[in-house]
Amino acid sequence: MKKILIGFALLFFSGSMALIASSEETVYKIGMEESSVPYVYKEKGKLVGLDPDMLSEIAKIAKFKYEIVHYDFSTCLEKLKAGELDGVMNNLFVTPKRKEDFDFSVPYWKDYASFVVYNHNMEVNEMEDFEGIKIGVKKGTVFQNYSTDLAKEIFAKNKQVVFNTNDDLYKALRTDQIQAVYANDSEIKTYLKEKEPFHIVGKPLREFEVSFAVKKGKNRELLQKVDEAIENLKQREIYEKILEKYTPHSYQETAVANFDSEKKEKEKDGGMNPVITYGLIGMVLVLLLYVIHLKLKENK
Repeated sequence: MKKILIGFALLFFSGSMALIASSEETVYKIGMEESSVPYVYKEKGKLVGLDPDMLSEIAKIAKFKYEIVHYDFSTCLEKLKAGELDGVMNNLFVTPKRKEDFDFSVPYWKDYASFVVYNHNMEVNEMEDFEGIKIGVKKGTVFQNYSTDLAKEIFAKNKQVVFNTNDDLYKALRTDQIQAVYANDSEIKTYLKEKEPFHIVGKPLREFEVSFAVKKGKNRELLQKVDEAIENLKQREIYEKILEKYTPHSYQETAVANFDSEKKEKEKDGGMNPVITYGLIGMVLVLLLYVIHLKLKENK
């Protein structure tokens, strides 16, 4: 009888421990910016964007829990490197340099690098105008380290200005604190889609794979779950819907259309420079006054 009671006690204890373990399921801390359209932002109080929507679907497939922790982009990477985050999902480009500190999942999509300028600045329209100007980049991104040989050549002739957020970066472009921005195509496309008076200069410089990241050598189980979930997600209709929702496609056409409409506004007076136009109007008025003066003289 005593042995039976001990057996029941052990069974009850092991069952209790299993319940406790299940109630203490791991919740992964994932780093992400708070506002970086189109990757992550708030809409009607809800967090949306390419990255939170993708992460939500990945977690459903892989069956893991997570909480999003907000930092600016460079701080996300610093916190991940320090082991204070379990992962980062923030339109993170995979580069050889980053692979020294982080392990990456299979890519969940691809993005590009481009230069964009402000339409109203008529002195900087083409790549040939990039000399002695200020070019803005976001801190911690590949753009801060140029990313391509061509970008390196361009920055050798111009000054780089670093900003912490997209809001500050594009505000500086609008107010002529900087004359160009070097950034992600998808980011630029979004501003163009919103009919911002910007246009892309030249063609995209380079393609980058975008992946989920963990600290190097850590969270291997999480990374494996994410890998399998991404491959599964790519076969589902929701994957295409997320991309379609957050990544406007025909950005070059949009850019050209926006720039052309700006030029047409400026050319409504036959393409004349406003100074010349007003000068001619002034001359006509002077001549008219002179004719009136002569007529009055004749009538005396």
